[in-house]
This record gives sequence, structure tokens and C-alpha cells, in this order.
Amino acid sequence: GTERTGMYPLLLASLNAQVPQSTLLHRHSLPDVDPAQLSSCRDRLWLHLGSFEASYNTPRANASFDAVATCFFLDCTEDIIASIAVIRHVLRRGGFWVNAGPLDYHQASTLALDAEHLREVIGIAGFEVLSWKEVREEWDGGVSLRRTAYRPIIFTAKAV
Repeated sequence: GTERTGMYPLLLASLNAQVPQSTLLHRHSLPDVDPAQLSSCRDRLWLHLGSFEASYNTPRANASFDAVATCFFLDCTEDIIASIAVIRHVLRRGGFWVNAGPLDYHQASTLALDAEHLREVIGIAGFEVLSWKEVREEWDGGVSLRRTAYRPIIFTAKAV
């Protein structure tokens, strides 16, 4: 069997003082598997650390992907417009971009687009927006006294 890594996400949360100790000590298991060792993912799934723009804004990366998935990414970039341009750069014509995440920009972000302007920039960058949904989500894991609210933008766009 695969060894599993354990984590205790509520253990140190000071706002959980009224939650039963058994809940605070509940262990969540994560699979301890190297994705590169999975034959179904080999050569099809890329995980990369580092500057997105520096890594993929290259001639070699041009039109090299059929799909790009971004999750909690756009508001973490220093330059959202440059990131969108690089996503378009790496996608083949007809390729898909799927996004899910809030627009809760970090301090390092040089430009904070609202949802309406983000959608406009995506179109200008060479995408056709196929679906667009703005939702309000609250997450507390069902046991925490603290809730985190997100307003993720969930969309699918096609490179044209």
C-alpha cells in the first residue's frame, strides 16, 4: 500500500477553542505519491515552481499546450495582464483555459482587475469566453468557528 502523509489542519487554529478536542486532533490523510510515477499522468501533467512568465514566455513554449488550468492563480501574479498573455502564448489555437479562483489580489500585484475588466482583458488577449460564473463560497470545513469567504470566478475560455 501507499504510505500516507497525515495533516491536522485545525490543530493550531486559535479560533477553534470551542471545538471538541477530538475534532482538533482529527488526522486527514494525503496520498504520498509522486505524480511522475503514475503512468496515466506521465508526459501529460506538468507541475512547475517558479516564475510563470519567465518559465513559459519562451519560443519553445509557444502553442505547446492543449489546455491550461489555473486555480487560485490570477490574483497571485505580479502582473495579471502579462500572465494572461503568457497563457494565450502557450495554448494552441482552439485550446482551452479553465480557471477557478477569487480576485483577492496580493500586495505584489501591480494591477487589480475586477471581474468585468478581467473578462474584457481575456477577450482582448485572444480568448473567447465560453462560460463565466461568479459565486460566493464560504468554507469552514464543517467544524471550525472561523469561516473564510471567497468569491471565485469560474470560467472556461477558448484560444482563438
